[in-house]
Formats: sequence, C-alpha cells, structure tokens
Amino acid sequence: GEGLAGFRWMGMALIGGFLGLGVVVFTRKKRNPQAPRSAPTGLNPEKEEALVQVQTNYIGLLGGFKILNKSGQDISHQFSPKRRELLVLVILYTLREEGITPKELSEVLWPGFSTQNKKNNRSTQVKEIRKLLEDQVDGTIVFEDKKWRFEAGKGFHMDLMQMEQLMPGLFSNRKVAPADVQTAVALARLAGGGSLLPELEEEWLDAIKADFNARLLDLLTPYIDKPDLLTPEEQHDLIEGILVVDPRFDVAIKQKVLLLRSQGKYGSAKKVIENYKKLYHSYYGEPLDVSLLEPVET
Repeated sequence: GEGLAGFRWMGMALIGGFLGLGVVVFTRKKRNPQAPRSAPTGLNPEKEEALVQVQTNYIGLLGGFKILNKSGQDISHQFSPKRRELLVLVILYTLREEGITPKELSEVLWPGFSTQNKKNNRSTQVKEIRKLLEDQVDGTIVFEDKKWRFEAGKGFHMDLMQMEQLMPGLFSNRKVAPADVQTAVALARLAGGGSLLPELEEEWLDAIKADFNARLLDLLTPYIDKPDLLTPEEQHDLIEGILVVDPRFDVAIKQKVLLLRSQGKYGSAKKVIENYKKLYHSYYGEPLDVSLLEPVET
C-alpha cells in the first residue's frame, strides 16, 4: 500500500533519451552542458532532440494510449481500462501539477467508495501497474511529497514530455510565452501524431483535453497565415498539426488548399474542400457558407 511511498526509480526523475543523458523534465533541472552541434531544424540542440522518433521504451498518449517496451513490443493491451486510466491520470497530473494527492486520485477513480476501499483499490492497482512497467520501460509511479507522480528514467521517452521539452510549462496552469516559428513547427509535428487520448472519454479528462487543445492552438495559429516564414514542408506540418487539434479550423483549411494549389495539386485541393464541406455539414447540420473559404472556393 502506501508503504511503498518511499520507493524511487533510479533515484531521480530523468528523461535521458533526448540526448543520451538525463534531462529532468518534471523537476525542471538543467542538463549538463553539451558541445555545440548543428541544428538543421533551426531549434537549439536540446529542443531538436525532443523530435526524435522513438519505437522503444516509450509511452504515447497522442493518437491513443500506447506503451512500447525496451524491445519495441506494444504492451498496451496488458493494461486493464482502470489501470490505464490510473496511469494516464498520474502522468497528466505530474505534468500539470507535479503529481496528484491520494485523495484527488481516489475521488476521480472510485467516487462513492469508502475510504478503506479507495485505499485498497489504489494500493492494488498501483502495485499491478508497477509490476507491468518493471523491466519493460524505464518509468514508474512513485509516492513522494504526499503526491503520486510518474517518474521517468534514463532512456525513456513520452510524446507529451517531448512537447514539454519544446515548450516548458505547456501543461501547467501558468501562462507560457509565445512560441518562435521553429518551436511552433516542432510542436505541430508532434501534435500531428493524433489528438490526446481520443479513446478515453472520462469527465475528469474533458477539461484537460480542452485546455491542452486551446494552448496548442494559441501557440500554432499565429503562423498559419504567414507562409513566407515557412518552407512548404513546414507549412504543411503546421497545418496538419492544427487540423488534428481542430479539424474545423477554416483558416487552416484555406491555407491547406492554397498550399496544394501552389504545388499544382488541384485534385487534392478540391478533395480537401469537399471533405471540409461534409465535415461542416455533419457537425453544424447546415451547408457550408462558401464565403468562409474565400478566396479559395472557385
């Protein structure tokens, strides 16, 4: 039960895969200085490493819950719905508030249960999650400073941690500074992996999803109508990231059509408009006012 509170995974929360060394994301500690090296994306090396494509020792929450062990095997199916929800809850609250209290966690997962039943359920589920994660990925759930939190070890990656690496404070309640253009593109590329936990529909998660989407759009949309600042590939990735977050964002649709036409892809441009009309009608129950797409619609 809570007797496991003092357990720590490798002593401190490290996410080392970004540079092969420990990077403490949740506690915001500074990394060891690195030798200068080229950053072809225009990002500094630390942020550039946040875009590493990972197929092992990884938890992904964008596009759906996924855990890949150290051998690259998908072990997501080993987690029951309740264990999946508990792990996700702890991860998100670690990013947002550096952890969640036992009381908050139990109220979310076992409302209406007696105090003892809540404690028993919590203890059992945490023990099983730790057992499932052990030797599979370098990360686990720990109890520290009166909060449950997710602690990551060297070599571990997570898509949401990569976003936090690019934009520190993204998941907190505090205001973050505007993103520079290269950071915005990098965030959009990660966002293009899919919406946050689309298969998990829980009341407690709705506000977190809404806040996450709103913050991402605030960071990405300032560059949507400034194609002169982006290469065509960057513009494409920015648009796709925005449309994953909000598929009905008409300015992004307009820019996507203009980009396709500038590349001579008229058939694809027409298909985007037709699909958008269908999406609009299915959502709003009325035909699209084509003036929304001017001067794109012809």
